[in-house]
Amino acid sequence: MTTARPIASGTSQRMASVRSRDTQPELRLRRALHARGLRYRTHLRDVPGCPDLANRRRKLAVFVDGDFWHANPEVWERRGMTSAGEQFAPDRREFWTAKLRRNSTRDSEVNARLAERGWQVIRVWESAIRHDVDAVAEQIAAQWREARPRPGVQRLTATSANAAPQSPSLSSNAA
Repeated sequence: MTTARPIASGTSQRMASVRSRDTQPELRLRRALHARGLRYRTHLRDVPGCPDLANRRRKLAVFVDGDFWHANPEVWERRGMTSAGEQFAPDRREFWTAKLRRNSTRDSEVNARLAERGWQVIRVWESAIRHDVDAVAEQIAAQWREARPRPGVQRLTATSANAAPQSPSLSSNAA
């Protein structure tokens, strides 16, 4: 039997300050898309996964995934780690890796539910937005302006955000 470890008040305050919506990368992306004439709704509760940005008419959902909470492999590889779990203290590693795994599983389930309903899903890493928000916005705009939405999942990475908008740098990903 494991007992719950007491949480330090500083930890609790830090975790309470972590935003789940209207984060800086999300706001930067919203401004860049709006400047390109794209209109969207934010955090639609009646759409599976409550996407950060959504356009019902085009059935397009955009999620801005935090590098830490969604275990972006580019980030931990860049830091010389072989897995996301290496960033955690050994006594808490199991808890955090299970948490990140649940987040990933939930993302996959949301992607599948949206695809079943004919929605196109674009998932963007926060690091891709921080690296080049304009390149990310251009790629999303290219998808957005397509006449007919096609179901599927798109993942933008920092490296794919640098590619020209007409290139197929939006890669399909069922994760």
